[in-house]
Amino acid sequence: MAMKIPTIPKSMANQTATLIKHASSSTEDGERITEETKTDLNHVVFQPGTIYLGTGNDRTITANGVLFLYANVTTPMPTLTNADIGSMVEIEGSLYKIQRIIDNREPFSNDIWSYEIEVF
Repeated sequence: MAMKIPTIPKSMANQTATLIKHASSSTEDGERITEETKTDLNHVVFQPGTIYLGTGNDRTITANGVLFLYANVTTPMPTLTNADIGSMVEIEGSLYKIQRIIDNREPFSNDIWSYEIEVF
């Protein structure tokens, strides 16, 4: 039996979010088409809070919160890459832009264990 990192129970991930991805393509005539796909995500954790970069008076706000998605908890569990930076998520009626995606991996299998998504 493969070892796995323990995860949180679903009862502790009682929030929802909507992931809004934009995909662009072009027709044969060169016309640019942008398609929007929305995915409702259940069993997520959102922690609002301001995240800064820099020190003293030279600080910049880089995020207004972190959205946590957990494999085997969040349904459906999306596959995210750095190409998804700039996509949007709707959480508790507010729209946020994805600024950074951190994927945490199972050390024994390299499977995704969770995503930490910094939003602005």
